[in-house]
Amino acid sequence: MNTMTDEVVLTGIGTVSSFGLDADALWEAVCSGRYHPGTPQAEGGHRTIRVPQEDLVPVLGSKGLRFVHGASRFLLAASAAALEEAGLPAGTVDPDRLGIVVGSNYANLHTADLYDRTLLSEGPRAVSAMEAPNLLVNAPAALLGVRLQARACNTTISTGACAGLDALGYAMTLLRRGKADCILVGGTEELSPELLGIYTMAGALPEDPSGDTGRPFDASSWGITPGEGAVAVVLERRSHAEGRGARILAGLASWTSGCAAGRTPGKREKSLSRVIGEALSKASAAPGEVGLVVSGACGLAALDEPEAEALQSLFGGRPTPVCAIKGVTGETGGAGGLFQLFAAVRSQASGIVPATAGARVTVPPQPPLSLTAEPQRRSPDERRPALLTALDLSGTVSAVVIR
Repeated sequence: MNTMTDEVVLTGIGTVSSFGLDADALWEAVCSGRYHPGTPQAEGGHRTIRVPQEDLVPVLGSKGLRFVHGASRFLLAASAAALEEAGLPAGTVDPDRLGIVVGSNYANLHTADLYDRTLLSEGPRAVSAMEAPNLLVNAPAALLGVRLQARACNTTISTGACAGLDALGYAMTLLRRGKADCILVGGTEELSPELLGIYTMAGALPEDPSGDTGRPFDASSWGITPGEGAVAVVLERRSHAEGRGARILAGLASWTSGCAAGRTPGKREKSLSRVIGEALSKASAAPGEVGLVVSGACGLAALDEPEAEALQSLFGGRPTPVCAIKGVTGETGGAGGLFQLFAAVRSQASGIVPATAGARVTVPPQPPLSLTAEPQRRSPDERRPALLTALDLSGTVSAVVIR
């Protein structure tokens, strides 16, 4: 079979979130639109959404974790769940045909900062050589590759809030070119004081930590609610998945990415509109056929306003439901697009359009969208293609269409 025309499908998915390893609890919160205001932190008082790390021990065990830190732990645990659901326990895939692609921007940022500070202030004898691999953002992907002995590819994508969707797109391209039979695609981020500092300098956090945050398409939201966690999915070509009798959860139809020529709202809106249009065209889907948009809106006006304009220009006048989930998960950077994919897959399977966490009907988005304030049930014949969108402060934009 021509691999370029063989559909890429998803056969397993695993999550690590503020609900630990409980993907069903995460879906229930996403489905019902259970807004998470975040928990105040000592560092600056900003509210964040964190993973209870003790919940990962049943999967990872405690041995050998001393030099395996947050983002890597999250990815390992999510990957184990994804492989289990896909029916691919460790050792059942030819290592030369198994690949790893991960979206992450700030993995081990705190470890690298502490390592460098200690090295400069106390000298090389004060730091451990075992920590050296953790100084790079590709540490989670590398560690996962070693654990699984995956040799087809090992790539880390760092394109901000678009990294998760871009990781999916890169893996789709590799599979269609026959570079692997299975690719484990993950997105993972961990919170740290250093990351909160970056968000502050970028203007993504409110000056007043008590301010309202993380409410998508809400003019009164002062910025993002930083979150952490991981999602991993198993991607295969349809012929390979069917050949081994796997249960197919969804098909990935297309991916497109781009970058705005400037950082003004108008440039961002134009770039996102173009990318969404290209993604739909590649998937042979018209805007009127889209049954759900899972938006990357995060509560930061600089990103949400141009996205609202883009969606309105493409879907205005159509009853296309739009939901956003970062009111539950927080802004999880490289993991964000994969959390959106999780919501879209569960929505397709259940026939329920999730509510938008943090949406307030008393503060309508401008311009108006078909924003879901409550869960909506659809009949099976209404499970049309779903669109995933992402927009980063850098100007990077991405879109994925699934069936």
